[in-house]
Amino acid sequence: MTRRTTRLATILTLGILMMSSMAMAQLLPPQKEHEFLKKLVGDWDVTLFVMGEEIAGKEHNELVAGGLWLTTSFSANMMGQPFEGHGILGYDTKKKKYVSVWVDPSRTDLTTMEATMKGTTRTGTTMMMGMTGEKVKTTVIETMPDDDHRVLKFMQKGPDGKDMQLMKIEYERAK
Repeated sequence: MTRRTTRLATILTLGILMMSSMAMAQLLPPQKEHEFLKKLVGDWDVTLFVMGEEIAGKEHNELVAGGLWLTTSFSANMMGQPFEGHGILGYDTKKKKYVSVWVDPSRTDLTTMEATMKGTTRTGTTMMMGMTGEKVKTTVIETMPDDDHRVLKFMQKGPDGKDMQLMKIEYERAK
């Protein structure tokens, strides 16, 4: 086989694989669990309560990949500096859990989380910086009392072994 023939065969094979992958993607319509993601779409006014401070921010969410994933862009002014964070949230039909990743300028690693849903409450666990500066298991609880309001609480074990609220975020749909 000549080099040109090998290159052509490789390109054809990759093309067939890409077309096959695209055909498979069309076979994955959103499930009933993805309905929750639709409720999060849009612009939100955000208030963070962390370490005795109240910080105003904005969040924009949109569905991508045929409605299977929600992308999040968050912005605020923290400690006199612009802050932005980005996330992706979806429902893993094999794990039967909501899965997400988060990135922001306070870390160089991905924050990942798996969560379950009961009613209008989504509860998950992740690893976040603790009071001692090391990563600690953190419980994240999101409630959505109505389509225009959400509350996100981050809980860690305190020195006494009891759950303490590390941070709270309140969301109100922007008008």
